[in-house]
Amino acid sequence: MSESQPVIEFSADRTTVHPGEHATLRWRVEGVKAVFFHRKEEPWQKHGVVGQGERRVSPSESTSYRLRVILADDSVEVHKIKIHVEPERPSETFSVDRMEITRGECVSFRWHVEGVKAVYFFPEGRRWQDHGVVGEGEKKVCPPETTTYRLRVVKADDSVEVHQIKIHVRPEKPVQVFSVDRMEIDRGQCVTFNWHVEGVKAVYFFPEGERWQDHGVVGAREKQVCPSETTTYRLRVIKADDSVEIHYITVHVRG
Repeated sequence: MSESQPVIEFSADRTTVHPGEHATLRWRVEGVKAVFFHRKEEPWQKHGVVGQGERRVSPSESTSYRLRVILADDSVEVHKIKIHVEPERPSETFSVDRMEITRGECVSFRWHVEGVKAVYFFPEGRRWQDHGVVGEGEKKVCPPETTTYRLRVVKADDSVEVHQIKIHVRPEKPVQVFSVDRMEIDRGQCVTFNWHVEGVKAVYFFPEGERWQDHGVVGAREKQVCPSETTTYRLRVIKADDSVEIHYITVHVRG
């Protein structure tokens, strides 16, 4: 390169930052009268710099930086680099340990929200205004039916973001246990039945062929029976909604 041609280099290691982050601008200028480095709105006359240097900047908003070069013939070249500042996205997490449960069980919600104005956690159908929470929290809930829970986030610019998670609630199974200690015996031997039933209207335990109405039992019990031949025993459950559930166990008698 000949002496009549000046060298002008102006660069930045990054042109996009988040608030609080830095960018470094560098320049190398040769064969000129003067160099000035300044922000667009600053008077350039007060910001003379040496021909080779760098400046670390941390703008709070998008800012244009300029390298003003006065050439040997007093002409001027202005080189520009704009550092864009992107708003920092609030840190948000919203989760639950289970999304499907049986009625009577509970789940735990967790959330972590930063850099916002307000946070609300509430079940669908309730007034969100009554359910303000802290930015990082945990809450145990035991919904009796399928329910959608919402995390309402009011951001710094007053815009609103709503996250939601639906918890599916299965009807509880009334028959928790119906078993027998052996399903095959010799004639003259006995077996023991065991059952545990909750939240129902009535329970009946009886051998097939007999009137179930005559065999009402309590919800949790053991009963020993000594069938003389292969017999199927039934546990008839009348649930809270009057529907009926019947369970069968056959005991096989050898010989």
